Amino acid sequence: MIATPTAHKILLLVGPFVAAILLPLVFHTVKSVDSSYGQIANHSIDNFSFASGHQFNDYQGRYLFAFFGYQGCSQSCPRQLLNLLALAQQPSLADSTFVYVDLAPNPHANASTASLEDNAVHYQQVTDIAQTRRLSAQLPGFISTGYQQQVVDHSAYIYLIDPQGVVRRVYGQLTLNLEQVINDLNQLQQESML
Repeated sequence: MIATPTAHKILLLVGPFVAAILLPLVFHTVKSVDSSYGQIANHSIDNFSFASGHQFNDYQGRYLFAFFGYQGCSQSCPRQLLNLLALAQQPSLADSTFVYVDLAPNPHANASTASLEDNAVHYQQVTDIAQTRRLSAQLPGFISTGYQQQVVDHSAYIYLIDPQGVVRRVYGQLTLNLEQVINDLNQLQQESML
């Protein structure tokens, strides 16, 4: 019984010093995981061809912001497309690539897509509805339902994809904080240098 009070005294003396050393490490680890603005992901997307003949893998080698939406959508898609355009205009993201993938195959694409190219956003279309279904099964957080043999996306996510083609962040916010997205990209770039 004499050892118990001695161990208690040692713990009282040494405990605060150990806590002072370990707690910052624990909080630093939690902070680094929770500091991302976008939802953290680690998911590859299989290569696929666009109606233009280009392939998804053509965009590898740089960070890619991709939005998969519907040109005919009147709800969340136009807002996320504006977010993608706003990201493309950020000088600090000049080394990134931006692509809008229209999930509704339409040989008569709307003329408004020409303005996307002027704003550094590449416009691509899927080849057919079957490809849209395959993509919806691969994309993390992508919610789709069948409606008259079409897939309707209700999520309107922007995906941040690393140079190797892996989805690293997912943004579902319709009021996107551009600075936070830039911070996420900077964080990913720093992690890739380690």
